Amino acid sequence: MSESSCSSKPAFTLALAFALALFPIMAPLVASASVEVRDMVTVKGSTVMLSARTGGTFFAEGGELVEFSVSGKALGKTLSGGDAVAYMEFTAKQKGLHEILARSGGDEDKGLLLVAEPGTNVLLVDVAGALFKDPIGHNPRDDALEVLKALGSRYQIIYLHSRLFGLKLARKWLKDNGFPAMPVTLYQKGRSIRRLRRMGLSVEAIVTGPVVMGEVLERDVKVFTFDKEGTGEHVSTWEEVREALRETLHDKQ
Repeated sequence: MSESSCSSKPAFTLALAFALALFPIMAPLVASASVEVRDMVTVKGSTVMLSARTGGTFFAEGGELVEFSVSGKALGKTLSGGDAVAYMEFTAKQKGLHEILARSGGDEDKGLLLVAEPGTNVLLVDVAGALFKDPIGHNPRDDALEVLKALGSRYQIIYLHSRLFGLKLARKWLKDNGFPAMPVTLYQKGRSIRRLRRMGLSVEAIVTGPVVMGEVLERDVKVFTFDKEGTGEHVSTWEEVREALRETLHDKQ
């Protein structure tokens, strides 16, 4: 067996165990879902493309009719394309958190559209890596909820999920554990932070865990990690995150 295949075996085993542990939670979501609307982040006055995936979590189907609305206002209907994604243009005129509703094939899904002011300070939080106390999220980390609520007065919180820990599963876990409703977006190495910055948002820090997020390429972003082997400033509790961010804010002033 080659050295590369040997080194990848532990990672594969961990991913498989994680997926099997989550299967009882994921199965109802996968079975019932025929549409999945994506959370979005933008700034006031910008035009965004809302999007929804049709055909279920794993078995996508194109050519499905999708109806979009934002905060109760109907935007119209459109077909999902060959990539099973339907798009709808929307101009964000009012800042705040807005509900996106997508309906297709007798099913519906709700997501969030965050419309922020340019210059807003942003804190990115990896749901599985930073909020799970145990590997499969039976319980949240101690003080995570309290600290996040407190940090919400100084930062705009945006949650991150990986491809393994999907959007609907992340939303359900956050809701079940009482965390503030904020957009949950897919972390894409090298793109997520740059995309937010191009909007004019100020990404101050990211809180991660085991290296499911990949390396953060932007060196001026503060990285806190609960993973002892991860890149960034290692923390053991959310109180340490709060104290470190308080010091960072004080240094800027």
